[in-house]
Amino acid sequence: MKVLKPVLSLAGFAETGAMLVSALSLFAMMLLTLTDVTTRSLFSAPVYGGAEVTQILLATSVFLAMPSISLRDGHVSVDLFDFLFPERIRSLRDAVISTGVGVALTWPAVVLVHHAQRSMSYNETTLFLQIPVFWILYLIAAGVAASAALLILRGLVLLIDGPDGAVALNDGAGGAQS
Repeated sequence: MKVLKPVLSLAGFAETGAMLVSALSLFAMMLLTLTDVTTRSLFSAPVYGGAEVTQILLATSVFLAMPSISLRDGHVSVDLFDFLFPERIRSLRDAVISTGVGVALTWPAVVLVHHAQRSMSYNETTLFLQIPVFWILYLIAAGVAASAALLILRGLVLLIDGPDGAVALNDGAGGAQS
């Protein structure tokens, strides 16, 4: 953890910004939905392109928060048999799982970049608002790639520092708390 502390500190700064934008996207999605429902009910006039904007805001919210959740092991998990194993074995299991999932996530990230490049070459846009699709795909690819890198980092920290590494990661590197 001592060697990785500066890297995690820098990541904490980026994490705070990503989580802030994610939260603002979620709030904007809520306001858009409220406005759409209200104008649809009162004036029979939905917000033009509301569905497209909602989809973009949802992707922004999910894929900007995903790296932070991955780093802090904030995903939903069921630990039915954890009590059967000593802490060091659980830490090793978590390290292997984090590293394996991180490596596995590199494939979707590469595929998403390929799709974004293809979308850019075709000048593909959304149906109503004509928003370029490649920006959204690059955002999703960046979130998946960052999650992959941070899961691999988490796995390495757990392998090197054991359970203490997990505590240090969950305590944060100066970024947002889960």
